[in-house]
Amino acid sequence: MMGRDAGSAKAKAKGAALVAAGVGLVAVNAALAWKLVRLDAHVRRTDAGLARIYTVRDEAGNRMRVLNVGGAYQSATYLGDRWHEPPLEYFRALDHMFEAEGASCTESAEGASLAEGVVRDVLMIGGGGCAWPKHALMTRPNLCIDVVEPDPAVVDIARRFFFVDKLERTLRKREGAAGAARFNMIVDDGLGYLAGCEKRYDAIVNDAFTGKAAATDLASAAGIRAVKDHLNANGLYLVNVVSGSQWREFRHLIRLINALDEQFAHVTVVFASDDAFGGKDNYLVIATDGDYAFSDVIPFDEGEAGAEALI
Repeated sequence: MMGRDAGSAKAKAKGAALVAAGVGLVAVNAALAWKLVRLDAHVRRTDAGLARIYTVRDEAGNRMRVLNVGGAYQSATYLGDRWHEPPLEYFRALDHMFEAEGASCTESAEGASLAEGVVRDVLMIGGGGCAWPKHALMTRPNLCIDVVEPDPAVVDIARRFFFVDKLERTLRKREGAAGAARFNMIVDDGLGYLAGCEKRYDAIVNDAFTGKAAATDLASAAGIRAVKDHLNANGLYLVNVVSGSQWREFRHLIRLINALDEQFAHVTVVFASDDAFGGKDNYLVIATDGDYAFSDVIPFDEGEAGAEALI
């Protein structure tokens, strides 16, 4: 039998331990809450699974909001006054299309190249947070971009968290109806949109992913043909490819280069990775019938043997 004093001491010790545990739990919860505040974290359900939206910092310490789906970054935006600047290298690499402007290309039977040498009409398949369209539309007053995004939830995320609503308001306020018409968000999948579309574009960008996986329908011969059928003469097809260094991952890039090489006169590859964001590399593949000179290209001989030399 335990004495009264001993029992009282044990009860006090147990009570103190519970209080200490409670204080510790409160401290942990407070730290977690503060971390969530700093991250400005949000979760939304999409067709590809849960989308996580939160804030990180780039290498220079600038605050960036990112969209993470399936463990992969799908988009990013700076906060504050830099809301329309492209924060990642693969977004910035898409500006290579403008290096084709003013180039001297032989006119084909279908007409002059790039609508008389200027990139005016662009289709982007796979919208995400519209990081590149925001940048391009805010800096190029004659540019029009149609964005095709199959998931309405992602469209809502782009407007609510990635300043697409601000882009629309700014274009409308600055340029009126003409400005509003320069940006169109279309809820559809890429191949489905192309099947029902008669419009031709100077450039088509393929950044379509489902989580970590790239959309495969546009990588087939039929998909590439559908893209080419909607390009103006000597127009550009730009594809964002994510690849690891393992051959089983890298061969997707090689297969795409070879498939594009069968239908376009020229295929160029640009390295477009950010070391600080993501464990894999981004490559921008540019396919065109125009004989353009692009900067920062990875040198290789076009064709299957040349593509394999990228490894």
